[in-house]
Amino acid sequence: MININLLPQDMKKRERTPLVLLLPILGGLICVLSAGSVAAYVHFVWLAEVTNARETQEQELAQKGPQLAYEKRLIAEKSVFKKRVSTIEQIAAGRILMTKTLDELAELTVAGDNDKNEGYLVWVKELKFTPPNTARRGRGQKAKKSGGTLSLKGLTLADQDPLQHYNLFHGAFKRSQMFALGYNEISDPMGSVETFQEDVEPKKGWTMDMLCELKDPAESLKARQKLMKEVATKDERKTNKSRRGK
Repeated sequence: MININLLPQDMKKRERTPLVLLLPILGGLICVLSAGSVAAYVHFVWLAEVTNARETQEQELAQKGPQLAYEKRLIAEKSVFKKRVSTIEQIAAGRILMTKTLDELAELTVAGDNDKNEGYLVWVKELKFTPPNTARRGRGQKAKKSGGTLSLKGLTLADQDPLQHYNLFHGAFKRSQMFALGYNEISDPMGSVETFQEDVEPKKGWTMDMLCELKDPAESLKARQKLMKEVATKDERKTNKSRRGK
């Protein structure tokens, strides 16, 4: 059957928009609105938060700027002081303590090394230290490094046999721990008898002219440190034995 709609055009029933066309349009509109919302949020909210955070960090950095500059200066000074300390340690390891040398020599002279446990009558007229000759220190692979020479001139005094008295002093010097730790060589005994006036006691003396070659300061320091460790170990063993005995 054929149906004919004779109603006017404005009174006719309008056809709905197909869903196939409506849904994509709505989806596109929602996407556009969502993108606009996100853009507005990013521009007005998120960007503002990031800007505020950046300004806060810049203010903190500006406040900490003097502290950072001070820290950099401290680090630079620390490196300088480290170099100074290293230089001082090298100088300390390479120098010879003449005061210690004099103390050890005085102790040996006063303590003596004979059966009567008496000291030696020694009159020191000249004590001279000569630095090492760097041109001669490196000669030979087995050559000992020298820390310089110590010249000791004077008299050993004795009434009967001043030469024997000098030989005793010379031998004690060579056998001493001081010589083992700080010296390489010592010259052989030599000199002559010197007689004094009648009112002087003792009346005789042997001219003393000793030339000693010192060890390299670094080697001498190592030897002294090794001796200190050995002494400390022996003392610790004695202490442990005494505790076990109790």
